Amino acid sequence: MTNKGLDHLLNAQRAYRNGHAVFLFINADAFLKFEDKRSFALTPDHWVVLNSEIRIKKHNQHSNQLNPATVISQPLVNAIKGDIKAMTETAAEAAKMFGDTPEPVKTDDRVLLNAFTWGNQYSPVIGRIAQDQDARLSYFLSRFYGYISAKR
Repeated sequence: MTNKGLDHLLNAQRAYRNGHAVFLFINADAFLKFEDKRSFALTPDHWVVLNSEIRIKKHNQHSNQLNPATVISQPLVNAIKGDIKAMTETAAEAAKMFGDTPEPVKTDDRVLLNAFTWGNQYSPVIGRIAQDQDARLSYFLSRFYGYISAKR
């Protein structure tokens, strides 16, 4: 099974907005406090029920600040993909110039969502232990394996 990307997360949001029950298939490491997070997760191991819209805090590269949280949308997904493409090209050019292997590109964008999990009906999935913490979008996507939805 492979990780799913922004497009799948957007489709989960659309299903939620249309009144469907949405179940996200993730690796539970996405719930840990930052200092407890492992660097990789190989398999999905947990289903959660989405209880909120999926919001993104987009990183503003000019001010180096996070923009206010916005519900994920196609224009937002396109902007994030554009940023990733530009950063990837810049990393590849630098690697070519210095003879290094480019590091994987990670954005500073953040994701926020609530879900039913482990008996906590409306807990923030991200930073469940430290509720004031957002998760890096790249970290969450590396632990997101898809979703299913059903009409209520």
